Amino acid sequence: MLMQRVETLPPFETGAQLFARLAYLYVPKERLTVSEWAERFMPRYDPLALPYLAEIMDALGDPETPEVGDMGPAQAGKSMVGEAWMGWTIDRSAVPFLMVQPDKAAAEAFVKLRINELVRSVSVLRAALLPDSSADNMHLKLFKGCYVGAAWPVKSQLRQRPYCNTWADDFDAMPEDIEGEGGLLGLLRGRQTTLVSSSPAIEGGGIEAFIEGGTDERLHPRCPSCGERWEIDIRRDLKFTKGTPDEAAASAHVVCGTGNGCVLEPDARFEVLRSLADLPNRGFVAKNRGASKYRRTFRRDGLMGFTSWEKLAREQREAEIAWEERQDESLLRTFWNVK
Repeated sequence: MLMQRVETLPPFETGAQLFARLAYLYVPKERLTVSEWAERFMPRYDPLALPYLAEIMDALGDPETPEVGDMGPAQAGKSMVGEAWMGWTIDRSAVPFLMVQPDKAAAEAFVKLRINELVRSVSVLRAALLPDSSADNMHLKLFKGCYVGAAWPVKSQLRQRPYCNTWADDFDAMPEDIEGEGGLLGLLRGRQTTLVSSSPAIEGGGIEAFIEGGTDERLHPRCPSCGERWEIDIRRDLKFTKGTPDEAAASAHVVCGTGNGCVLEPDARFEVLRSLADLPNRGFVAKNRGASKYRRTFRRDGLMGFTSWEKLAREQREAEIAWEERQDESLLRTFWNVK
């Protein structure tokens, strides 16, 4: 069969035409802050539960802030902040992310209980996980465009790791010197952004020193009674009867530190928390006002966590009784470190 002769060639596709035909393959993602991303995609995140968490999250997404510190009581959303930043990094920033826990067992437990659940529960992260079976490992997870690693403070885990964003969780449980290589912060410096989070356990050092070296921002809620703001402080503001633990819990209340003597009953805790949502910087006020945005650090008080004021009073009184009756200071030390 003879081939039909073509008199003229069809016109070549220009670059503009090619781009127009394939433009649907690239749709720019909406620009979201870390807290906006968490509110939209994380089922477990309630922005009204602890409104100030959004300020810490958004500091992690600020390109002018490579170091962020978060010191606060146990079970008060520190892991939620780190998880939101991790998810936002995978979905919106797509750079390598490293999470460091105090030891191998803690790292593996965190992956099993928190990171795996985060990926399973967030649709955009599930979709970003590569389909290959080798992409979902205990210590390394491969996503489209980036990867997430889990490590602990030993030299072999931290050297020559090209991670941009790093999160050192439970920092005060980390060794001060890692096999002669220096402290963890020195090994993590030079990354794009580093989050250091912990409850305080090293007096004058560790996370407390890191916080004091930054902006050292503290919560100043608005008193629902007098309307004035004050720096809330569990050591000064939590009051209760010095009787049994039951009596302490039953009499628990907070006196606002404005000097007006307002007595706030336990059910006022939600009003105090809600007042932060509409305040500048979600209620945080920098103690080191001259510090730059390079290291933003946040100090959170136990009265502003998930634990009720009644339970805090009970636990403090139990610790005081242990000291009064047996000179056992371990419970008091634990209470002040953890709460």
